[in-house]
Amino acid sequence: MEQVKANLLRAFPTLALRLTKEKGGLIEAKMDSSLAGSASSVEAQATRGTIYIELAPGKQGGASGVVLRIDTSVIGNYATALADEVDCLVGLLSPVDPSSNPRGLTSLSPPASAREVSVPAKTVFKVALRDYLYTKDLAANASAGPVLEVVEDVAVDGVTVFRKGALAKGKLTEAAAAKSAAHGGSLQLALESATAVDGQEIAVEGGSGKTTGEFKPGVYQQEINSATVAGGMVGGLLAALTVKGYEALIPAGATFEAQVAQPVKIKAEPGSGNAAGPGQAVPATSRQSEAASGGPASVLNVSGLWSVPGFGLMRLMQAPWEKAVIGRAEGYDIEGAVEETRVALRFMDVSYLTYSLELAPKGDANTLAGQMASGQIRPGGKTKPLEIGRVLSASLPMGSGKSESAGGLSVNGTWYSRDWGKVTLVQVSGEREVAGKAKGQAVDGFVNGTHVILNFSSQGKVNYSADLVPKGDGALAGQYSTGYMLGNSQTKPTEMSKAESAGAAGDAGKSGSAGGLNVEGTWNSHDWGTMKLVQAAGQQDVTGKSRGWDIDGFVSGTHLILYFSTRGIVSYSAELTAKGDDTIEGQYAPGQVSGNPKTKPMEMRRQK
Repeated sequence: MEQVKANLLRAFPTLALRLTKEKGGLIEAKMDSSLAGSASSVEAQATRGTIYIELAPGKQGGASGVVLRIDTSVIGNYATALADEVDCLVGLLSPVDPSSNPRGLTSLSPPASAREVSVPAKTVFKVALRDYLYTKDLAANASAGPVLEVVEDVAVDGVTVFRKGALAKGKLTEAAAAKSAAHGGSLQLALESATAVDGQEIAVEGGSGKTTGEFKPGVYQQEINSATVAGGMVGGLLAALTVKGYEALIPAGATFEAQVAQPVKIKAEPGSGNAAGPGQAVPATSRQSEAASGGPASVLNVSGLWSVPGFGLMRLMQAPWEKAVIGRAEGYDIEGAVEETRVALRFMDVSYLTYSLELAPKGDANTLAGQMASGQIRPGGKTKPLEIGRVLSASLPMGSGKSESAGGLSVNGTWYSRDWGKVTLVQVSGEREVAGKAKGQAVDGFVNGTHVILNFSSQGKVNYSADLVPKGDGALAGQYSTGYMLGNSQTKPTEMSKAESAGAAGDAGKSGSAGGLNVEGTWNSHDWGTMKLVQAAGQQDVTGKSRGWDIDGFVSGTHLILYFSTRGIVSYSAELTAKGDDTIEGQYAPGQVSGNPKTKPMEMRRQK
């Protein structure tokens, strides 16, 4: 929606409109009489009036988009004209600001093996003005040059040398505001450079385009009441006129022909265009590639939650088969693009490029590795290595929250694990979401096929994540990691067994047989002193007290798992096995005993 809004505001001067109010998706604009002369090709019959616009997400024919609701009080068909202009600008201009992404829709550096191509002088391609130029807003000899962008991919000898959306620069050689009825405003624009795929700024000269205005080498000059350029609307809109008494305007989307000033060598990337001869550049669009292959090529998809060292969690969104990527990290807006198996990301603070990343899959698409830099990554510039991991345990995969089938995996019930203790899970029939609780931790997650993903958290922080699949004996086995489970996480094995049942559904948590291990009573331990344990007959759950410690745990077969805690925080855990009726031996450790290298032997003897 932001892209549509930006192009809506760019379109206003073309229809003699000025923004007066803006709040979210609600916008108000008024007719500006000083713009009316410059915008007369829109057939404006009024110099006063207000347009009210509402932008909202919408769908049409199964496709998602943005709905423009336009209510006008002015005379003339401004609603249709404005909608047409916005639609054209959305299709023409890149959603990514070329100033922060000079190489275009991909800011990835060509690989070291990329082919070096000779681009002849006078190679012609089109560039478009990104934002309108209006003499009332500009000072003469303005230091900030106009920002333009390459209109479409450009290929020479079968390889892409300029990308769609690549930065092109121009210079205002004149910006004079109207002074009187006899002295209208005037604008004079010279094209200077365009950025190639390898980051070089290539010198270019301006072209006449489709204009009846006076042309000088490298300069597009607007003359009195005459010049039109190929721009935002079908048939062309009045561009920028030196109008007596009126200001001069060049609208956003105005296109110009650029010519490469002199022969140059560019380290290029493979393109889908046909070979081009001197003076002719061939568009090399992704749609041509798709048509040749009979459908869209496979595109790396980076949607999801990622853990980025130094930045915390980063959420990325990328529509299927699309290359554009947007997202959010702590304090930054993120924009970028995917090209085959590489992705370029830019961390923006408002409109300022703070960091840029260039990454590629490492092993699989759940780990990306590459480089990052302050500002824009440039050939030969200073970078540092970076590796990020997809958070595999963060959320449901894209799509329905329903289980794939009525017979899908269900983990509803009580489970026991030596790592998590007693785990109670709730999963509504037919749903994929899972919620529950464990010792001192909240549990949430989801079922995906035959996998269940669980996150164990306290005070809003994820402490551990587990990825489990069913075993033949009804247990769940898999791996867990500290924090969110990432594509590059260090993991350890873990297992959960369903609460043993005596046969009735209401007996979950009971021991499997009357002769199963029961630790009810008083026990002595060298490390823990006297322990008083409580275990109801036929139940697995165990509770107790020892030297100021609260004890809880469970029995599974001949094994006993105990947790020692104070104020709800587990400090130690123990894993023990019965050695006869009155002796239990094993080990204990700080925190979790499973996989802990700091274990110590432990023995318990029943007090008689």
